[in-house]
Amino acid sequence: MNESTQGIFLMNEIGIVIPTYNRKAYLNEAIHSILAQEMPPGWNFHTVVVDDGGTDGTFEDLCTSFGMPVTDENEVALLPNFTLLRKPNAERGAARNYGANWFNNNRPARWLMFFDADDVMCEKCLLHSINRIESASDDDFGAVYTSIHIWSDGTPKPGGFSGAKLPEGDISQGVLSCHMLPMGGT
Repeated sequence: MNESTQGIFLMNEIGIVIPTYNRKAYLNEAIHSILAQEMPPGWNFHTVVVDDGGTDGTFEDLCTSFGMPVTDENEVALLPNFTLLRKPNAERGAARNYGANWFNNNRPARWLMFFDADDVMCEKCLLHSINRIESASDDDFGAVYTSIHIWSDGTPKPGGFSGAKLPEGDISQGVLSCHMLPMGGT
């Protein structure tokens, strides 16, 4: 990023996007794991939950649990760093993009994190990511990622990346080669 574009971002802010569709049963734990994150001085985060046309009362339940009146509005600021959005159903990818666009138009965070409604953020996850960002020697890198731990009934589930050594540096080719799905065509 060059100096002429730096001013358009809230430089030390992480925007967190959580798409949800009928995941009310899990969302409370996900949100509270984010709100409990430790942040270093000078850094901030803002979270948006995008209710993707769910029918389980997620939007209304979140308004109520944060002491806000239930409304027909499609955007409610539940806390200074937490906004609830509502949109017609168009699936998870569209809800993620909706949240990313909200940041672009309302609060242009330098870093975006996509989080699922049934995830729980590990203690100090944001702090570790920020430490990685700040320790980078290359000013132009654009991604930080973390390992995942898959748990079932209080024990690690096979298939998680718990304890695995993750690659560092320019990972773009590896990500593209490992995470592309072949498309059939005629």
